[in-house]
Amino acid sequence: MCRWLLISLLVVFSFDLKSFHIVGGEITYQYLGNDTYEVTLIVYRDCLSAGAPFDNPASIGVFNGVGQLEEVFSFDSPFITPVETTVDFSCTDINASACVEKGVYIQTINLPPNATGYYIAYQRCCRNSTIQNLVNPDEFGATYAAFIPPASLAEGNSSPVFNDLPPIGLCSDLPFSFDHGATDADGDSLVYEFCTPYNGASQDVPQPASPSSPPWSTVAWAGGFGVDYQISSDPEFTIDPQTGLMEGTPDELGQYVMGVCVKEYRDGQLLSEVRRDFQFNVVACPSAILASFSDLSFGIYCEGIEIEFENLSANADDFLWNFGDGFSSTEFQPTHTFNGVGEYTVMLISQPGDPCADTSTVVYEVAPNPSPLIMEPELVCPDNAYDISVAGELTDVVAYVWNIDSPDGPEFFDQNLEAIQFSSPGLTYIDVSVFNSNGCAGEYTLPFTVPDPPVATIATVFDACQGLTIEFESLSQFSDYLSWDFGDPGNPVTSSAANPTHNFSQSGLFTVTLTAGSDVACPDETSMEVEVNPDLEIDLLPIEPQCLPGNAFTFEAIGNYTDNATFVWSFDDSGIAESTAENPGTVTFDEEGTYQVMLTVTEGSCQAADGEYVYVVDVLDVDFVTESAGCAPYEAYFFDQTTGGADNNYSWNFGDETGADFPGSVGHTYNQPGNYTVTLTVESTFGCLGQETLTVENAIIVSPSPTADFILDPPFSDINSPSVQVTSTALGAEECVYLVEGNPPVFDCDFTQEFLTGGEYTITQVVTNEYGCEDRLEAPFRVNGHAFYAPNAITLNQDGLNDFFLPIVAGEIEEYRMVIFDRWGKVLFETDEVGVPWVPEYAHVGMHAYKVWVRDSYNTRELYEGTFLLLR
Repeated sequence: MCRWLLISLLVVFSFDLKSFHIVGGEITYQYLGNDTYEVTLIVYRDCLSAGAPFDNPASIGVFNGVGQLEEVFSFDSPFITPVETTVDFSCTDINASACVEKGVYIQTINLPPNATGYYIAYQRCCRNSTIQNLVNPDEFGATYAAFIPPASLAEGNSSPVFNDLPPIGLCSDLPFSFDHGATDADGDSLVYEFCTPYNGASQDVPQPASPSSPPWSTVAWAGGFGVDYQISSDPEFTIDPQTGLMEGTPDELGQYVMGVCVKEYRDGQLLSEVRRDFQFNVVACPSAILASFSDLSFGIYCEGIEIEFENLSANADDFLWNFGDGFSSTEFQPTHTFNGVGEYTVMLISQPGDPCADTSTVVYEVAPNPSPLIMEPELVCPDNAYDISVAGELTDVVAYVWNIDSPDGPEFFDQNLEAIQFSSPGLTYIDVSVFNSNGCAGEYTLPFTVPDPPVATIATVFDACQGLTIEFESLSQFSDYLSWDFGDPGNPVTSSAANPTHNFSQSGLFTVTLTAGSDVACPDETSMEVEVNPDLEIDLLPIEPQCLPGNAFTFEAIGNYTDNATFVWSFDDSGIAESTAENPGTVTFDEEGTYQVMLTVTEGSCQAADGEYVYVVDVLDVDFVTESAGCAPYEAYFFDQTTGGADNNYSWNFGDETGADFPGSVGHTYNQPGNYTVTLTVESTFGCLGQETLTVENAIIVSPSPTADFILDPPFSDINSPSVQVTSTALGAEECVYLVEGNPPVFDCDFTQEFLTGGEYTITQVVTNEYGCEDRLEAPFRVNGHAFYAPNAITLNQDGLNDFFLPIVAGEIEEYRMVIFDRWGKVLFETDEVGVPWVPEYAHVGMHAYKVWVRDSYNTRELYEGTFLLLR
């Protein structure tokens, strides 16, 4: 029924007297530079009426600022599209079934600056006769106009442009809002207001060849309507002057003409005004909202159960749930847990606050749950087991289910548990679930830290020869106290220390026992056998170094041993035989070196040893060798051949007023040609003290080096001209050799190189001088495997000449991509295929840009970019 009413209303509104089809429109312009403006005329027509189609061409008049006609332009071939006509209301979704078309005319015109500015105008008749807020609406046409301010106010100004099109249909008695906001390319300040639409043309001359000159008359409002009350509404329609937001509630069916103006200001000065003329159809919108949800109220719900509600509502997208326990939700299908035991009335409102809202209710019953409580587990020794019991509110409980991390199994079914062992120490969770006769369940989880049981461990006593006093170490874990029993009848003392010391009454084999106890777990015990023997110690005194010639060492042992001890002296790899005397007497070494002298003392089953190093140092002999000749800069290396001495100090003099104190071999760079005398002084500070100096005249001879350099002309080429002229600019060179990648060597300093194929080549110059010194330099040279050309202008007149943009690319192309941009950087066209042109069906005249990426068969990559002019 509602759809029939709306269609009937619009059909009545569309009957024709004389070209009654104008619905609305507006005209704007954009400055393109060089006194050129792009003018856009937008016209909306009722395509269900018997009125005329869009004008083709449309006559656009240009007047100077005092109203004198300057020129009439013909705008042809409008771009025509249908306009969405769905009515904007909230109860249901009914299409307005109207027919509105949008015609867009765009053309550039040239207007030189003047002192008064310009008016641009288009006129057309007539409006629908069913419009309710005008007097004799079918006798009025429309004028769509814009003003270009003189250069003295704003040179090169562009008008504001509305961002969106208002809807064709509105719902009666439902709030409506629309953003008439506009965008200004110059960033000027915009002010919005209601204004009266212009009249224009007539029934006798509905399509004038030239619009009438300004100022133009306006339409006549019907009784009760005016510029500030253009549509029957309550509350009345308003418009925000800063944002353009229009709001109000239409309250009477019909068709209404409305006018909205956006004024453009710069520094407080009014520049121009764009006047939007549009028509609203107000229709009836019946309510079709249904609130419904699935009835889950059968049976009894247990306290704490989460219930998921299934929403079966229709024609709504906004919901309010009230669960009857002080909680609510706006979700489509919420889940909810009731707050306590009892009966609850659940209510669903679909589209709350809407005149079409609907409500549904259901009653739910919630029963109580049992409430168990697990008591703290009680320890049972010696197995580190626990008795576990449950208490709490257990009325009418018929079943118990335990979940425990135990090697006997995770689940138990008795009310109280005895001698339960846990799988491992650490934090665990003891869970019990209880069930009553109503099927309601209660659960309790007790976090319980199973303590680590004590582990008694005694550190091994490795030294059985440390004497009768032994230090013991406990490696026990998880214990709160210790108890030691040393098994010594002659000294029966005990200890509770972690690392006790015990004085055994005699030597022998003893059993030591350690007990590790805990306040929260059962104790642990361990034993070990310990062998006890008297102490045995030996020490060698340090020995001063001596020179190899005339060395004579004496050795003496001191320590804690008895007359029963035996001795073994060893002298490393010196060739001196071992000695079994307590003191071996004088010992002489035949060669320089470092020797370790060891004394091993044995008494009974125990043994002790000590050693000292003996240093035998030879007499100092200074020497070095080097490669004596090279080219500047020359990196010389001096190899130390010095023998004898110890902890030697070095002093090098390289003959160029520099030196070094590095020991052993050194390197040094000679940057200048010349002959250099080198001196090495070595001082021995250990064993054989002394200093020796070696001076070598003309030890280093450095010759000058040439400098490689050359020029490539051109710096790169392509397959159409694959050659390069190589010219040497080297310094101090007598001979040149060039190594050109993939070609034979060239032995001239200047030459021309031809290439057979494209690609990347490396050209290396090697130059030598009269001393045989050499330098080399590498430079890359690229031969592109393709050639590229792009036009600098095309035309849009479809005369078959220069009607498209197509670069010419020669060669074997592996990858290709072309992108075309307008002057604002917007992408107009792109392709990945060579030879595909851009044929502009519609585009702004003026400068355009292109980018072309090319990779040829030689893997040469190039980006070509530039601009071209689009002409009509």
